[in-house]
Amino acid sequence: MASYKDMLALGRNPVRVRAVARRLLASAEDWTEWERDFFEGLVAEYGSDALSPPQREKLAELRRGAEYVSKVEELDVASLIEKCWPLRLDLDYEDDIAFIERERGSTSIRRRHVERLVRCCRKLGLIYP
Repeated sequence: MASYKDMLALGRNPVRVRAVARRLLASAEDWTEWERDFFEGLVAEYGSDALSPPQREKLAELRRGAEYVSKVEELDVASLIEKCWPLRLDLDYEDDIAFIERERGSTSIRRRHVERLVRCCRKLGLIYP
């Protein structure tokens, strides 16, 4: 999580807020409709007022979630995905199967997808709680 100081600095700088929101909106991330609306609102309407604490926290959270990671719990992401590949049809949800198929060959994933990869690995018995 971003430090309070970082969130405060981000929320008080309208140019930076717009730039971060614009960059996140333009990324190839699979944002929810609410998240897209949030970014579009910041890009279009954000004036000179500082963001509220919840808005700062949410923007920092979404920015962090969009970062790529190559290690999960000290394990290599590429290795975990490759180990999931032959077992993917044993997963309970079609979305999880599609996730493993989509990420095959990736050396890193977005931080917001780490929980899903860990859940898949646990379901397949590749890592333990």
